Amino acid sequence: MIKAFVGAKCERALTLNKGPTIIEEKTRMNGRCVRREHMMKAKRGTEAVRQPERGEVRAEAVRLMASYERYSLPANAAGWTACLIASLFLPDPRLLYAFLALRLVAIAITRLNGMALRRRLNADKPFERELLRMKFGLAFAGATWGLLLLPIQIDVGTGIAGSAIVSLVAAGVMGVSLMVTPVPSAMVGFLGSCVLATLAPRLFLDLGNPMHPVAVFVPLMGIVALAFGTVRQQREAAEANLANRRLTAELSDTNARLEDALALAETLATLDPLTGLPNRRAFEADAARIQEEGEGQASLLLIDLDHFKLINDSHGHDAGDRTLVAVGHLLRSLASSDGRLACRLGGEEFALLCIGETADAIRLAETLRRDVKALSQTNGLGDFAVSASIGVAPWASDAALSDALKCADHAMYAAKRDGRNQVKLAA
Repeated sequence: MIKAFVGAKCERALTLNKGPTIIEEKTRMNGRCVRREHMMKAKRGTEAVRQPERGEVRAEAVRLMASYERYSLPANAAGWTACLIASLFLPDPRLLYAFLALRLVAIAITRLNGMALRRRLNADKPFERELLRMKFGLAFAGATWGLLLLPIQIDVGTGIAGSAIVSLVAAGVMGVSLMVTPVPSAMVGFLGSCVLATLAPRLFLDLGNPMHPVAVFVPLMGIVALAFGTVRQQREAAEANLANRRLTAELSDTNARLEDALALAETLATLDPLTGLPNRRAFEADAARIQEEGEGQASLLLIDLDHFKLINDSHGHDAGDRTLVAVGHLLRSLASSDGRLACRLGGEEFALLCIGETADAIRLAETLRRDVKALSQTNGLGDFAVSASIGVAPWASDAALSDALKCADHAMYAAKRDGRNQVKLAA
């Protein structure tokens, strides 16, 4: 359990340390500096949002059209059903049935093309082929809407049913036109094919006593004018959506960096930046948790490096830092076993908490003393001997940690008085 807790702290620190100077830089920052840094980044991101690129605006317009298409199926189904009901009251509805069948095919094609286009957009993949298919599908859909008026033009005596079909077609064409206005080329294809399908029969077929062209042409031109009038509004809507999307992404990224900065600050508050070991604050909190869980008998090792000031004076502070880091590595390797917790108390003092018998703790202290002694050659100190005086004190589950620390401290000073480089058990 101790192993998992300490490992998590060290792993978090290493994850956040992306560069060699990150810890030094962050320790000089207070919370206000961190927030200011990220808020400035968010501000720069907002400025970038105000000037979206043309290609991005176009992609957002296509995305807007695809999102409108998602909700068009119920309206198309309702309009188709209403036309079918109205056709029941026509004198000869057979031709209209054929065009309603084409209209049903157009609805299915539009829905399939819209789904394919949305998949490409959601995956941030090129969508030109799917958009082209969508345009052709919309052109076919426009033609089917126009053909629905052909039976009404052939037989002007359709009465209320014919008027209802004309009204339904006009409403359907208007709705689809507004749906595709974010992409003007798709709108032009849809309306163009609708107008051609409506007016072409008058040029190539003998309609006998046809409906007056004004009755068909004027409503269509009104729909075209309305659709083109909304193009600019839809473009502005696409730009606004894009700006909101980019701003949301920037804010999300800023929040993530703030969370990382806060996590780093929290980690540094419980971690010694030089050795990577937990500091005294974290050590006492973890020891209290162990005591609450009743892990059993425990021992506390207090380690103090002998003549550490002479290392700094004789070989420089870099050598002293290397020595502290090396001792920290030794303690971290010992604490990797379950039931042990290491920390740097401050300066050249370290502590190691062990769960188990006191005799086992003494043997562990002797191993640590020998390993510290061997650091002289590996740490570039030449003939200068690195050594440690270690005090060992039992820690009962009902005793305060501060009492165990005092006992281990007395034992450690007894080791120094008796010549240093040795292990002493508290009386």
